[in-house]
Amino acid sequence: MKRIIYAYSLLMIIVLSACQANGEAMYDAGQVDDLKEVRLSEFKSLDSLNEEFEHLFSEEKELDIFRELIKSTQKRQQRDEELIYDYDVWLVYDDNAEKGIHLGKNDEDIIVLKYIGESTDEYVASEEASRKLIDLLY
Repeated sequence: MKRIIYAYSLLMIIVLSACQANGEAMYDAGQVDDLKEVRLSEFKSLDSLNEEFEHLFSEEKELDIFRELIKSTQKRQQRDEELIYDYDVWLVYDDNAEKGIHLGKNDEDIIVLKYIGESTDEYVASEEASRKLIDLLY
């Protein structure tokens, strides 16, 4: 009987852990307030950064749009194989830490982000944050 209770408890822990992982935000969400610059280039290939940046965002109003977007993201379990990214985004923080992200807009006009070269995980932004960024970029 103890084995059954132990097995059931272990199973519940695993299930609850999996449920919590599904809703996690991008790990840059914790430091996004320290964002000082965003560089943007045309997307060329998956998991490779196009360093020919065409746009630079450093005004607080623009940075706030990117901050809100990153804070609003939720991890999705499966990659959208049909999504074609539009931009490569280079995030630069106050401590000069840098991070590359692919950015795309899906058919529902929702922004989808993926860290460059780290995993296949994609992050979906909220509808409101997506709309603000679309107004800025597209």
